[in-house]
Amino acid sequence: MNIVETILDGSARHGRRPAIIRDGQILEYENLGRKVCDTAEALRTETSVPARVGMPLANTVDDIVLALAVMLNGHTLIALPPNATDHEKTVHLQCCMAEFLLGRGPRGPVFTPADVAGDFPEAARQIAF
Repeated sequence: MNIVETILDGSARHGRRPAIIRDGQILEYENLGRKVCDTAEALRTETSVPARVGMPLANTVDDIVLALAVMLNGHTLIALPPNATDHEKTVHLQCCMAEFLLGRGPRGPVFTPADVAGDFPEAARQIAF
């Protein structure tokens, strides 16, 4: 069972129990599960092929939902620390061979092809997250 399956299973089993508490905001399991599934459905219009997706990942409820939705759709999430320098993010994306970047557009999340080509040794191709 992976993290997304665990969360969705929790939404069915725990219902209105708190799943995330952040800055006074409480998101129950059932609402988290619904938001993740709705967001995943919206993302399917962007790309349906599993890919390695880089995303600046802040410690917010919206980013948690978006990250889980990305993984629910079968993508490999490459979490980018929001406080990393552009150079650090680029190196991270290159090492993970990112295919897309996920950003926010006026109508929601948008996939943009990543331009981080590089030739890496086989050991650098083992993506953990």
